[in-house]
Amino acid sequence: MTGEKYDETFSLNRFGDKRDQESAYLMGATLCWLAVYYIVLRPFQLVATTPNSFLLNKYEEAGLKSRFSYFKNWRQYEYMHIVCWLAKDFSWMISSKPLWILFTIPTLAVAFDFVYVTGKIKV
Repeated sequence: MTGEKYDETFSLNRFGDKRDQESAYLMGATLCWLAVYYIVLRPFQLVATTPNSFLLNKYEEAGLKSRFSYFKNWRQYEYMHIVCWLAKDFSWMISSKPLWILFTIPTLAVAFDFVYVTGKIKV
């Protein structure tokens, strides 16, 4: 098939390569900021947060609660899934197979836990 990445006739000066690299830098910077937030700022309560009580009440009414004590509510658990997914995509962008496998495992584990928890809810 012509035009594939590993084809002999594939152009090395492809326009998308620059965009791929820029995307990888942006995703890496985002992951660094999120790591600082989740590892330093949030546990030591260095940043004041004001949760959306209406949305959190909807989760509580539906019975959506994280089974892990680190997360105070379901919304934070959803955010962790987004972080894992972003890390998985970042490792894919930089073509790191070990990192991709490392981040795919928690991404899928959290996704399956979402399905399990929401499957038990009758609301």
